[in-house]
Amino acid sequence: MRHSIKLYYQLRKVSIWTILVIVTIFGLSSMALNDASWYQARNAFDRHFDARHYYDIQDYANSLVGTKKPKN
Repeated sequence: MRHSIKLYYQLRKVSIWTILVIVTIFGLSSMALNDASWYQARNAFDRHFDARHYYDIQDYANSLVGTKKPKN
């Protein structure tokens, strides 16, 4: 069994490594695109909402949940 596995690996070594490289590149590019879109969305949110809006939204959310924390 071990001998057949070694032979199969020798036969398919290039295709196995190619698939591994493709999956790795796909995963890394997906992470980079996700990170970029996250920062873009965060910057858009920060541009449109200032601290006053944030505290208004937080107060509204706390009133829905029923937990009220004092403002600083």
